[in-house]
Amino acid sequence: MMAACICSLSPMARSGGGLITASKASAKPYHWVVYPVTGLADARRKAEDARKQISNGTDRSNTRKESKVSKQLAAENANSVNAGLPILNSFEHIDRDWLASIAHAVQDITHQKKISRLELHVFPVIGSMGINEIKSPDIFSLVKPLFNKLETSHRVLAEISSVFSYAIAHGLKDYDPAQAVGPQYRPKK
Repeated sequence: MMAACICSLSPMARSGGGLITASKASAKPYHWVVYPVTGLADARRKAEDARKQISNGTDRSNTRKESKVSKQLAAENANSVNAGLPILNSFEHIDRDWLASIAHAVQDITHQKKISRLELHVFPVIGSMGINEIKSPDIFSLVKPLFNKLETSHRVLAEISSVFSYAIAHGLKDYDPAQAVGPQYRPKK
């Protein structure tokens, strides 16, 4: 069932609360536009909610835009995952960008070792997390099992810190949560 309303009515043809009803709109049937059915009580409630949001300073246009962007990002991330690629702005995504940016500055064998260490120790734990979601305790819990492999733990921590430095330089992160982890463990004697 569809309801009809007139888009260009005088204020006299409006119901209470600024809503147009079909009975008042019947004076000019040639201006009718068909819309999905929304009951008068629901329409009034929605209009009141909209007024409250506006009075609270919420910009409904920005809210819709943000919702649209988040849906697009979710769709892009789903497509990336289906294609076997990392999620956008995840640690793994930023890490792979960093690795590509330093590829010319290191030897191939060194580059492959970095990739191998990160894929083995880091990506399974924090690879899919958003770069802004990662905190120092996440990194500490990642590096803690590597304490008995001192050189590996230092290299992994240094590479994680380098990724965060890259993210900071590109405006994706404000601080390096890996900095707080380094002093928290001491080599075994």
